[in-house]
Amino acid sequence: MCISDNKGYNYHTEPLLKASKILTVRDQHKFNILNFMQQIKTTKVLERLKKLGYFTPPLRPTKQTNLANRKLARTKFTSLLPLHKFPQTWNDINSNLRNIDSTASFKRVLRSHL
Repeated sequence: MCISDNKGYNYHTEPLLKASKILTVRDQHKFNILNFMQQIKTTKVLERLKKLGYFTPPLRPTKQTNLANRKLARTKFTSLLPLHKFPQTWNDINSNLRNIDSTASFKRVLRSHL
């Protein structure tokens, strides 16, 4: 995105950002949430964060073992808090992304996905 693009002042920025391979603010926010959740899943964070219980192992293995555990939200406000929003964002992505264990390859694939 630069002056040499010769676009008007009211030109929509999304095509320019995609052409420049820059994430929008929303996509960057989602990227950071998913990167954080992936680090919790691959146990590269502090023990205190693991105690949030996002990725407690199920009693028996199922197809959905890579899904994050979601806590029940009592109000609309609490459903927007990280305790509820992070697992929801993690569960909404493609299962192929959730199965990647390497942080570097997860970031690369996620960036191209967003």
